Amino acid sequence: MKYKVLAYSFLLAGLFLMSACTKVDNYTEPEGKISGRIVDREGRPVYANTGNSSVRIKMLDYGYSSNPMEYYLNVALNGTYVNNKIFASTYTMIPQGPFVPVAGQQNVKVSGDTKVDFTVEPFFVVEWGEQALVPNNNGTVTANVRVTRGTDNPSYQQNLNQVLLFISTTEYVGSNNYDQRLTPVLTGATAEAFLNNNASITSVTAGTATNKVELKSGYTYYVRVGVRSAMNGEIPQAYNFSEVKKLVMP
Repeated sequence: MKYKVLAYSFLLAGLFLMSACTKVDNYTEPEGKISGRIVDREGRPVYANTGNSSVRIKMLDYGYSSNPMEYYLNVALNGTYVNNKIFASTYTMIPQGPFVPVAGQQNVKVSGDTKVDFTVEPFFVVEWGEQALVPNNNGTVTANVRVTRGTDNPSYQQNLNQVLLFISTTEYVGSNNYDQRLTPVLTGATAEAFLNNNASITSVTAGTATNKVELKSGYTYYVRVGVRSAMNGEIPQAYNFSEVKKLVMP
């Protein structure tokens, strides 16, 4: 009899464990969607790194708490963003990046498919010249750009003190994804000379004659120019970027 009691005890324990392991999670998945873009006063995209290392959107969910924890939405290369899984609620949304700080939008009610755009004043605007990229015979490329200010606010018109030519073998090129061996870094007066002028920056080569690092004929690269001042907004080391250009070396 004692053995039967033990057997039933083990059986009941096993059934309890199976029930616990197969318990259905009753939490509902977020069904909201939010998307939009960040542009300057002329309607031009505010270009960014992929992710949130140059431009991002700070989110505060006031639908569930009067003192919510912040989190961030990533922004794409072309200044757009999308989140297909967000809880329906009431949010404050604040774009952050290398532009004049903004209050963002409060009381944004997300339900179903919601679109929210932002207009900001970037510290600088980087536009390609008429002949954007000129491949050279020595394994380099020259980029032609024009840099202007994106804001009239004198408090945010610091000197342009750095210009970089970012190059990568992937389309996600930026300050978080580039080949440092090919990238020139212009500073000081050389960088400042780009402001309000048609200017050029040329990639560099590295290595030795027998092991040279250069842009190789027949290869595809992705190129963009980034600039910044000592003021980067809420995100340290953030750049104002040009659009990404594709380059196939001849």
